[in-house]
Amino acid sequence: MMGKLGWLMISILSFISLTNELIAQTLITNEESEKHQIIPGAKVSMIPSPGFSIAESFTGLQNLSSQSTIMVMQVSTPYTEYINQAIPIITNNTRSKMTERASYNINGLPAKLFVGTQKGDSDSLVFNRIFLVLGNETETIALNCHYPQKADRDGGDNGILETILSVRYHPELTIDPQANMGFRINTAGTSFQFTRKTGSALQFVQQQKNNWSPAAFFIDRKSLTSEVSDKATFMLRQVDALFELDSTLFSRDLQVPQGITAHEVFADLRSKKTGQITQAYFITLFGENRAYSMIGYNVDATAMEEMKTIARSLEIL
Repeated sequence: MMGKLGWLMISILSFISLTNELIAQTLITNEESEKHQIIPGAKVSMIPSPGFSIAESFTGLQNLSSQSTIMVMQVSTPYTEYINQAIPIITNNTRSKMTERASYNINGLPAKLFVGTQKGDSDSLVFNRIFLVLGNETETIALNCHYPQKADRDGGDNGILETILSVRYHPELTIDPQANMGFRINTAGTSFQFTRKTGSALQFVQQQKNNWSPAAFFIDRKSLTSEVSDKATFMLRQVDALFELDSTLFSRDLQVPQGITAHEVFADLRSKKTGQITQAYFITLFGENRAYSMIGYNVDATAMEEMKTIARSLEIL
């Protein structure tokens, strides 16, 4: 049986550990001000540094002259769960490497800052990346930022850190998930319903009773600088940070009424982390200078047909 001295030592060590943790956490209090701008489609506001404005094609801020972006990602996942499960994947994969730089308490919310690099469309194109994540027991907000590496030589991050550390969380806001996306889709008449928004991506999940493995898909868009000749490779590359291709079940053109090119791919993907095989269904619509991609998991024939119906409803704004 442990004596009083043993319990006393444990109490002292616990207190020291807690105190060190609190000391290491920087306290930030952001008072409401006229300079704060609500980010359309998100529950946060920030004070944009000079040159930054509301982005036109994603949820967040952009500085066109410095090629810098601050993308807001919002998920209905508890902060602690997000830190433990999502952050290890986000900060260490084939396209991005980041390390923890600081810990904060921002207006009562725990937050962590990660910095590193992110590969662009080609392995030779690399951006600096800053990732700030904060949240509570029901929701997590992540500010995913990129800026050219040449900015380091110019002596700064183009005002990104100053902007994101001015963040204020507004849980009372009701948002339109498709606001500021540059497109709209219609899921009426299907079993899919919106569940969360992560930066420029929307997630929809089947809503069916007693379905423990519901089909789900993400939809996102990507700028195109040239015509895509190998559509299947372009589509599969979107998940190559986490998966490698095991086999292609089919790859074929898809008819859509908008008069633009569309393609569908059904493939077996192998997890780079676990080696397990998962099936994924891709639909991509190729516009004049953007591609609109849907990536589905746990899909059966009915879910595929519903995804096709939703893809054909896409309206480019």
